[in-house]
Amino acid sequence: MPRVKPGQRRRAKAPKVRTGCRTCNPRPDSLLPNVLLLTGFNGLGTASGRICDGYDPLPANAEPRFIAVVPSPVRREESRSLRYFYEKTVSQMTTFFRDEFWTRHVMQVADSEKCIRHSLVALSSYHESFSSPKPASRNQFALRHYNMSIGGILKSLRTADNAHIHLMSCILFICIEALQGHISTVVHLVKAGYRILQEQNKNQPAKSNGAKQREKPRSDASAFFGFADRFLRRIIAQIYMVRKTRRKVQGLAADAALQLIRDLDPDITAIVTSILQPSEQSRSFDFASLADAQEGLSDIRLQFERCDMRGLVGKVSAWSTAFEEFKSLNSAALTSRANKRAVALLELQSRYCAVDIAISCAGDQADQLLWDRYIGAFTDMLGYAEKAMDLHDQASCSPQFHMHSGTVPVLYGIIAKCRDPTIRRRAIGLMTSRPLQEGVWNNNLVLGVARRIMATEEGSLGPWPASCKDIPAESRVRSIAVAAGAGDNQYMVGYQLGRGWRWEESDYIADCV
Repeated sequence: MPRVKPGQRRRAKAPKVRTGCRTCNPRPDSLLPNVLLLTGFNGLGTASGRICDGYDPLPANAEPRFIAVVPSPVRREESRSLRYFYEKTVSQMTTFFRDEFWTRHVMQVADSEKCIRHSLVALSSYHESFSSPKPASRNQFALRHYNMSIGGILKSLRTADNAHIHLMSCILFICIEALQGHISTVVHLVKAGYRILQEQNKNQPAKSNGAKQREKPRSDASAFFGFADRFLRRIIAQIYMVRKTRRKVQGLAADAALQLIRDLDPDITAIVTSILQPSEQSRSFDFASLADAQEGLSDIRLQFERCDMRGLVGKVSAWSTAFEEFKSLNSAALTSRANKRAVALLELQSRYCAVDIAISCAGDQADQLLWDRYIGAFTDMLGYAEKAMDLHDQASCSPQFHMHSGTVPVLYGIIAKCRDPTIRRRAIGLMTSRPLQEGVWNNNLVLGVARRIMATEEGSLGPWPASCKDIPAESRVRSIAVAAGAGDNQYMVGYQLGRGWRWEESDYIADCV
């Protein structure tokens, strides 16, 4: 063999290996969560969606190296549900505000935690039934996985190391119960979640006054606890808003439509007090994201729902100034469809909140004629509602489910408080555009309430009043209440008018709410 002189050696070259799977090799599967890869993701053999042609044939005398395993029907069904969660549920959960909890974190945890995986399968299955009614077997499948998730978390003793798993399970349970309309259960889960969060925060350094700290999270776990805090605040604000739509009446059905809670739980009130502690109320507004802006507005709304009017007008003004500055500094980044929808939603909510606070500060809150001053503002709000709902997008016209406070509470408020006939019917048209479940708010149930209010106020005026001036103060509904009737599925619905209460009997709660 001839010797090669030093310095003249060359690296040997050889053609690339061409063996292996012809279809699967090109796919960068590392980009997908392991839980999807392990379950086959799309059921076609590859995560790319292409039909896998497999490997070249082995020689006839080759011995098998592995034992073939045929997926069981349960495994295949789980895979399908996880795929639906990844493709559909996550998309709707991030309709307005993107968060890595939904897009990445929860799927990663599901790789190793069976209770989280079962929760995702259950949530996905219930969501699919909400989006397109399925046979009873679909709900049975969802319930089975929900029970397995509950059983798994109950067997796990909570420690500092696994507290995030317990809290994550609690959040997923809240989503499942809200989707099914079990709001009393949501209240109990919110309390449980906050207990976990408070225990976790005991040894954490306190936040400084003024602008909220915006350091980069130290880990996925710390980022998750921040998400959990925002999530629970949001649900509590929704609970308070629902509470305001009704008066306390003895005999309320536990979970019937809008009278979702008998008495607001004192534990919830204590949580709200801790949320709105002086250090939080005195902080300035400095938004790094649309989610920050939404959180600030939610806290303002929560303070208002507690009838704590201290400095609220100034806070709304400060929020609006900070939001305008944020939009100006980030105009290039706010051009996507999702961000445009989020901006429109925040504009809608802030404008309605400002009107609500202004009327409450005007003096006599029972004077329903005060709302007539804001016809122009209500017209602008409907424009923002249309943008937030993105009705031009065909996909947006399908049933929608997410846990944010969206357009439904504001549209309900407009229908109930704005007596202009054109604006009212335009708002009803928006609310009937598709099924919506926004946290604890369901548009079909809310729409029933709004329509009954409108019918009560306009019933003696013919089919169409000319303007809001045609509805006198004594004919306007101030509040509503629902009480159980004499028989099963019978309810008494009360409307507080200027001249007293008017009660009606209804056989179906959907008729009166």
